Amino acid sequence: MKSILPVLSICLMAAACSHEVIVSQEFVYEEAPFPQCHASTIVEYPEGTLSVAFFGGRKEGADDVCIYLSSKKIGETRWSAPRVVASDSLYPCWNPVLFSPDKDRLLLFYKTGPKVPQWTGHVKTSYDGGVTWEKDYAYPDRMLGAIKDKPVKLPSGRIICPSSEERVIPGKDKIEWTVHFEISDDGAKTWRKVGPVEADDSVRVIQPTILVHKDGTLQALCRSSNGKIAVTYSHDEGDTWSKVQLTDFPNNNSGLDALTLPDGRFILVCNPVGDDWGARYPLCVYISKDGLNWKEIANLASEPVKNGYCYPCVIYGSDGALHIAYTWDRVKIRYARVEL
Repeated sequence: MKSILPVLSICLMAAACSHEVIVSQEFVYEEAPFPQCHASTIVEYPEGTLSVAFFGGRKEGADDVCIYLSSKKIGETRWSAPRVVASDSLYPCWNPVLFSPDKDRLLLFYKTGPKVPQWTGHVKTSYDGGVTWEKDYAYPDRMLGAIKDKPVKLPSGRIICPSSEERVIPGKDKIEWTVHFEISDDGAKTWRKVGPVEADDSVRVIQPTILVHKDGTLQALCRSSNGKIAVTYSHDEGDTWSKVQLTDFPNNNSGLDALTLPDGRFILVCNPVGDDWGARYPLCVYISKDGLNWKEIANLASEPVKNGYCYPCVIYGSDGALHIAYTWDRVKIRYARVEL
């Protein structure tokens, strides 16, 4: 397959952008029965209702970490109190991802395991908007479901989960990072794995997020430990992907998320920081016409805090606004509404 290797560029100053946006923010909860939280995910399902899920407990990786969920109607300011929707009697839970494949179902992807390299992927299904959940299904070995960011549903009906692995290499004192994709052609009933996607040994990537171009090209932006966002492309609905390449857009080894707007433009939410892994701030929103050249349109949080503002998730709502959730200093989940 022919490889396309364009470079992403960045405009760091919001003043250089012609877009005016309105941003409102609030915490998803003020008090909770856990001291720490992380890795939020957001969905609108059913139409007009937002739900945010995240993991909470003593700290990431502690055996009491469960998946919590809060909901509210769009336009309201009060979220429901966080409640447990997934847990494990032996291991902590990790990285939930909410996704609705159709009008009847809401899926919750999440992971369990003592540590990240020993993750097992799980998925639960709700038929009442997240009020109740059916017993979870555990994926077979080496399948993990959506790893951090939401799946995409293509016009053909194909669903693609952006996924990745952090795997211990036998006999070597390091953990291998690889990106792969999990594809369903039957409405998220069965899945097959594509990848891992080829990358140079020096390039370590995880947690892809998928953009869909007007010509059908898929573009996956990936978190890396190389100080820059990485990218890979598919021209056959995800069956094959180009070799992972680093771009010029800074990434401080922190999660990011992106989406395709109805008019074909793209949104990216991330920490625009390079090699300073400890600085997960500021957290900014960018817009692009081509997925390569990005302009900042909003700065969601920039005041230095110990654990930063990170791991954003973003969706485009039925109200025509962006709905974003992110980790706020590891002690709360913050919600932002951005009017374009």
